[in-house]
Amino acid sequence: MENIPVTIIIPMHNSATTLKPVLNSIERQDYPVNEVFILDNNSSDNSAEIVSEYIKSSKFKTRLIVHKNDMGLSYSYNEAINKVRTPLVITLQSDCVITKKNGVAALIKPFTQDNNVVASCFLQTTPWKVWKQYNFWQK
Repeated sequence: MENIPVTIIIPMHNSATTLKPVLNSIERQDYPVNEVFILDNNSSDNSAEIVSEYIKSSKFKTRLIVHKNDMGLSYSYNEAINKVRTPLVITLQSDCVITKKNGVAALIKPFTQDNNVVASCFLQTTPWKVWKQYNFWQK
């Protein structure tokens, strides 16, 4: 499969409890990621410190952008997208783990097979038991 350059964007706000598994899942990827943008929306926990430590050992070029105010998810995605220099972008939430080491490659594959593809996503399923037990945002 052809390696199309890709950037990953992760906005965050008070994500200290979920961030390490997300970052570790990126490091496990066998597909070469050109750059990772992480945008901190005025977190009051140690999220930015976790990212700063991650940057020191990451195999990927990683940039932390810190906002003094919570600019929100859409603003953060748009800000980072304007800085991206790769043809493909993967947007993640700060609590979304890429479960398989070929996850990025699987997302990129449709773009190598069909020039009409404009988006690709993972299939996520929630067990019925969890769906019935929790409110929408807790799922």
